[in-house]
Amino acid sequence: MAATNQRNYKYDNIKAFLIFCVVLGHLLERVSLDTKNYMFILIYSFHMPVFCFLSGMYAKYRPKEILTKLLYPYIVFQIIYIMFSKVIFSSGRAIQFSVPYWIIWYLLAITIFYTLIPFFDTENKKKKVWIIAITISLALLAGYDSSIGYTLSLSRVIVMIPFFIAGFYFKKLELFDKVNLDNGKNIKHIKLIRIATITIAIGSALIMYILRDDIIQEWLFAASSYAKDEYNALIRLAFMSTAAIFTILLVLMSPNKKIPIISKVGSNTLPIYLLHGLAVRFLLTNDFIKKLMSTRIHIWVIILFLAVAMVLIFSAKPVRYLVSPLMSFPKGHIKYKDFT
Repeated sequence: MAATNQRNYKYDNIKAFLIFCVVLGHLLERVSLDTKNYMFILIYSFHMPVFCFLSGMYAKYRPKEILTKLLYPYIVFQIIYIMFSKVIFSSGRAIQFSVPYWIIWYLLAITIFYTLIPFFDTENKKKKVWIIAITISLALLAGYDSSIGYTLSLSRVIVMIPFFIAGFYFKKLELFDKVNLDNGKNIKHIKLIRIATITIAIGSALIMYILRDDIIQEWLFAASSYAKDEYNALIRLAFMSTAAIFTILLVLMSPNKKIPIISKVGSNTLPIYLLHGLAVRFLLTNDFIKKLMSTRIHIWVIILFLAVAMVLIFSAKPVRYLVSPLMSFPKGHIKYKDFT
């Protein structure tokens, strides 16, 4: 990818941070904390859009891999999560594939994104601008249609695809290497861009903190219509803009060097994403966290410990080996493609 043929650790480091945010965010969903609401809002304002951006950077249109490494794990883990809910929660939910179960929406969304690559893969710069503009407009307009929702994760697909396409173009325009090499010296006025991005990001975080009690969590999911979640296109645009700012911030500021443990975790985020949901639901169902909260250990220490533990355990080589047949069409224990 880079001229040096070295792995781009910058993006592994970003993914490690993001997957930690994903696990932490899901642990925070069911916990009562005074400071929880703001942390939840902050995490959900950027973590999945940035993941979509990074997925776009590595995306290539390969129909066989779309079937074996994207659609296949979606079907497998959709069944696993539904069966898990039946056994653990005594859920009556039937096995179906049109409405993704909880976190599995991302697998279906990425499958759709990859399938659509031929429609937006162009070398024409004007077309790229128009495609980004049109997809952003569709993301804003989709909220007015109450029929666009959880089915096929269509609402999230429409809202997130501008980030995926932006990542795809980011790589195609070779900005990938320019940002990655020489600490960004190939980009003019890089210091000014960094200062401006940091300033805007801090400002966005402060605004979300001030408005934290007025922000409804469902707004950040982008999974339903404006009428259902009681917001509007302006709010959606504000959160999309915030996600874009944090995407730029992470790309510019993340170190491009191998960091022990962190870089390794970042290169293996898919099993963490797919497995941590089961652990989170199991712990919450058995009132594990509630029991820990009754101890003298501070709840934030517990939550952070659990998040770190899940990230490390589910990215470990033995775990990856065991679940690899579930993440890519089985041909022995092959190396899966970590498209996240």
